Amino acid sequence: MKNRIQKIALLLVFTVSFTSLIAQQERGKLFINVLGGYTTAGGNFTKTDYADANSGYAASGGFNIQLHSGYYITKNLAIGVVVGSRFFQSNGLQTLSDGYLDDFDVDSTTVTVSGDYINMNYLVGPTYTFPFGKLSVDAHVLAGLSTLRTPEMRVDLEDNTAATFYQRASTGSGLGIQAGVGARYFFSEKVGVELRVDYLSATPDVIIQNENRTNAAGRFLNNYKQQIGGIGASLGISLAL
Repeated sequence: MKNRIQKIALLLVFTVSFTSLIAQQERGKLFINVLGGYTTAGGNFTKTDYADANSGYAASGGFNIQLHSGYYITKNLAIGVVVGSRFFQSNGLQTLSDGYLDDFDVDSTTVTVSGDYINMNYLVGPTYTFPFGKLSVDAHVLAGLSTLRTPEMRVDLEDNTAATFYQRASTGSGLGIQAGVGARYFFSEKVGVELRVDYLSATPDVIIQNENRTNAAGRFLNNYKQQIGGIGASLGISLAL
């Protein structure tokens, strides 16, 4: 997590430096928005019910970063492209541990998670802009590929290495649809700031890889396909080239 925050900080520093080189130029038809902020998830994806195989054990809140670029084909209508990532930590691991404890009838269990739930989105679609001087309001609807990578889970039974099994980190994909609105305020012809709210709908189909699982006792998943979308709010720099 620390390394990821450092990379995001470096990206923001680079973006700010780049804007100083172009701030005095005239605004063009191309726009680039570099954004980051808070995102939510819900439904089965965030449930922590051990008895329900649809429970995803993801936190309900996380953070997102995204690059939104587009080209105006008319004065108000642009074709936009979004490449974005959403990150969620795991949640409710004690219920997993307690569930395996009962199902395997052992004295102790430990569940260890490595990594986050990572949702990548590669979307394209129209963006329509309503200009009000230095302020502009955008509305967009985009669709494309949405992927989900699950974290690795290790389950230790009674601290016996021979009784350790894994649910390996696994990746799947599906259709993603994102709709949102944003407000941009330009400090110059080229450089501004944007505040945006988006709603994402996506249901990637993840094939789960299990290792050293000698029986199907307890919670045992071969695949996971549930809605992982939610609402996100982001803030960042907007460039008009």
